[in-house]
Amino acid sequence: MPDVAALATEKEQVLGSAEFAWLLSAHAADVHIRLNTIREIHVMSDLITTVIEAHGGLHRYNRFTSVTAHLRVGGSLWRLKGQEGILSQAAVRLDLHRQHASHYPFTAPHLRSSFTAKRVAVESAAGDVKADRFDPRASFPADVHSPWDDLHVAYFAGYAMWTYFTSPFIFSSPGFEAAELSPHTEEGEEWKRLKVTFPDHIATHCPVQIFYFDSNGLLRRHDYTPEVINAGPAAHYPSEYRSSMESWFRPGGGSSGGDRTERCPGTSNSSPSTSKMSCSPER
Repeated sequence: MPDVAALATEKEQVLGSAEFAWLLSAHAADVHIRLNTIREIHVMSDLITTVIEAHGGLHRYNRFTSVTAHLRVGGSLWRLKGQEGILSQAAVRLDLHRQHASHYPFTAPHLRSSFTAKRVAVESAAGDVKADRFDPRASFPADVHSPWDDLHVAYFAGYAMWTYFTSPFIFSSPGFEAAELSPHTEEGEEWKRLKVTFPDHIATHCPVQIFYFDSNGLLRRHDYTPEVINAGPAAHYPSEYRSSMESWFRPGGGSSGGDRTERCPGTSNSSPSTSKMSCSPER
C-alpha cells in the first residue's frame, strides 16, 4: 500500500477531498499514476487562472453583464461572400454570461442583428423581426465560393465576436475542457498553448481551438478552423494591447482597443479588425 502519511501531506498541499479519496481507492501500482494525473490537473488549473488574471480576472469580468465594441471589419472573406463593407462601420453588443450578440447598424441604419446559437434574426431597434432563421448553422453552403445572405453574416459575426470577447474567461465555465500542449516558439518567444474544447451548446468556429499565451499570460495567437466557411484552418494574432479601468478585454476581443489580424494558412486572406470598447456593469 502507498505511504498514507506521505499522501496525507500531499493532500494538504495540492489535493481536494474528492481527489484524495480517488487516490486512496487505487491499487498500490496505480497510485503514482493517479497522483501524476491530479498534479497535471492542478497545473492546468494554474495556467487557466494565470491567463484569466492577465486579462483582468474573473472578479472584474463578473462585474459586467455586457460589452459593446465599435468595429471596423474587412478583408477578402467579405468580398468572397458578396458582403464587402457590411461590418466596415458597426458596433456589437455582447452578453457576457449567455451567448447572445447584436451588430448595429446592420444592413440599414435602423436595423440590427440578433444572434444566439439556435436562432439568428435581423430586426428593428424596436424589436420587430424583419427576417429570422432557426438552426442557422445548417443553412451554410458547402462551397467556399458560394455567397452568404445577411443571416449567414449575422450568425458568423455573432458567434465569432462572442468567442473573441469572452475568451479566456469562459475557459473556467462548466462544459469547457482545456489541456496544455507543448510550448511553441514564435517571434523569438516561447508561448504556452492551451487546447480548449467547447461544449456542444456553444456556437463557435469549431469544437477544438488552440490558444497561445506569452510569458505575461496575454493571448498572442488563436488557431481554429471556421467550419461554416469550409476553407481550412485560420490563425488570429492580437496586438497593440491597452488597458483601462472600464475597458479591459484584449484587442479584437481582449484588452481595450487595438488590432486583430486573421491569417488563413495556404491563402492570401488577411482580415484585420479594430475595436474600441465599453462595458455595462451588473445591475
